[in-house]
Amino acid sequence: MKMHTLFSLAVTLSVSPLFAAETATPLELLQQLAAPAGAECSVKQRARQFSALGALPADTESFLAVSRIGALVARAGVDEAALPQMSLIAELDSLAVGVSAGTTADMERLMPLIRALSAMQLQEKAERWSEAAHADASRAIVAVQREQSELNGEQLVQATQDFHLSPIYFALTARDGGELLLQQLSVLPMMLPMTGDYSLEVTARGAWRGLCLHGSRLDLSAAGLSPEQETAIKQNLENARLYVVASMVGKRLVFAICSNLDELKTPARPGESLLASSAMKEFDSCLSRNPWAIGYSSGAVVAMRDKVNSFNHEIIADFMEEVFNRLGAETPSCASAAAAIKSLRSLYGQFVPQQPGAERLVVWGEDDLYLQLTNTGCSHVFAPGAIRYAGQALAGNTAVYAESTPLQGLPAVEIAAVLNDAEAVHKGYLATLKPEIAEQQAASMQEFQNGRPLVEQVLGLAQDCNNRTLSSGALLVTANAAGAPAPASVSFRAEVSDAPEFAARLQSTCSAAPCCKESAPRVSVEGKEVVLSFGESSVVPVAQPVPVSGGALFSVNLEPLGRLMNQPELQEISTVVQGVDGAACTQGGECHTLLRVRLGDKQ
Repeated sequence: MKMHTLFSLAVTLSVSPLFAAETATPLELLQQLAAPAGAECSVKQRARQFSALGALPADTESFLAVSRIGALVARAGVDEAALPQMSLIAELDSLAVGVSAGTTADMERLMPLIRALSAMQLQEKAERWSEAAHADASRAIVAVQREQSELNGEQLVQATQDFHLSPIYFALTARDGGELLLQQLSVLPMMLPMTGDYSLEVTARGAWRGLCLHGSRLDLSAAGLSPEQETAIKQNLENARLYVVASMVGKRLVFAICSNLDELKTPARPGESLLASSAMKEFDSCLSRNPWAIGYSSGAVVAMRDKVNSFNHEIIADFMEEVFNRLGAETPSCASAAAAIKSLRSLYGQFVPQQPGAERLVVWGEDDLYLQLTNTGCSHVFAPGAIRYAGQALAGNTAVYAESTPLQGLPAVEIAAVLNDAEAVHKGYLATLKPEIAEQQAASMQEFQNGRPLVEQVLGLAQDCNNRTLSSGALLVTANAAGAPAPASVSFRAEVSDAPEFAARLQSTCSAAPCCKESAPRVSVEGKEVVLSFGESSVVPVAQPVPVSGGALFSVNLEPLGRLMNQPELQEISTVVQGVDGAACTQGGECHTLLRVRLGDKQ
């Protein structure tokens, strides 16, 4: 489980009597949903829910399917008069996107190409840094940028030696009488831009029709390649092709992107498609909920997605570390900055799963929308505890409520060391600037240093609170009525070991906060519980705490949150979406998250 899972929490499955003794808690309901699947569904039963999956090959590695598109459009209340094209979309029944088994390996080989294209953003940042830097630093920035471009170019030459992309499919089915719409949509590949520097040509193979892009015409001018590298890459891509094609397969329209049309597969019948695969068995237990969408991503696809998402950060970190290393021999603060970047990257790696698990997604609901996400690779677990404070979660003036049992297995973080690294990077950056610019930026360093003691205290206290919580901890933020002394009330309550010592630290931290100079929160001890109260409201324990195997709850109510933040936009949104509730748990080595979006008046 990732760090953000604790706060990216999921849904309550009932309303205000949720926490009564006879009613299951969201965590209990979530654990019921996480239980092993029951009876296996037939291929026909699966096809009735997600007919478009019948067009995807059985060995599809990852997929996302949406059902009842017409009903979904109607449920969204889209004004067809304002958007006439919605009447056409409403004729569709199901869509599915599928990734072939070899696509992940292909993308891994093509990572240097993605890196080369991402380097364009780095070029902008490097130019701004170079303009502000003194002469020595500017020369180092330009030199490192040139070296990294050369390295990227060499890697790109190697990556394009055997260009290959396994098929990626997009399938559509229509409601009865909507086949004409699918035939009209089948010409979409022919509507791709026919101008520019790309060499596009019409292609056909069997029932597939579409366009072909010649790899040798790929524009890599922004990648900073040398003439030799550019020539080598063009030679490598001389025979490379990228096809965008479409085909009617029975009553299904299928689009495909691939590098070899011979690899395209069209299941002859549903029993040979993804509908009959073992991957679909995981969703059989949810089909009775009449879901809007289901999805599956293999561990390899999850890892690739996370890698692509962090690409820009990795590129910038590489670049800055190398610049600081180059300047470090003459400037100690730059040497320290390079070491600090390396340390921060190492710390980040401790929170990233080394072997990401596969993910499953289910979306369902009518009056409210529910989303259940399951990850099969879980390195952190919620400890057992009890739901003790959730009675006010959906109260009219509650803006935010969160409660969690302790999260175990998290790496221990030396807060002071992390802040030292952040300060070292900041000092290293200032050391590269022209004196007059560095002087202008010095105020930001002073602000960092002035606020650091409090930041260190708060972060250390938060980490310690998780480590020593005995059952659960809760936070409640409420929007006060007009005329109250403060716009909001904040309350925190947790059962912790050595409560008096922890309460003293909490009181000291609150007293040091600038926002609490005039009116500091009240901190007290009630048995083993530490209670913090600021304003009129406080977290009130439920009459009978509900034991759970471990997990967290969360609720955000938009109307009171909009009042509290003085954001009329949120209050307007609350007429459509009242709020989001959540529950999260770890069970059987899996991470489960459930979200409920509480919808407003649908009229």
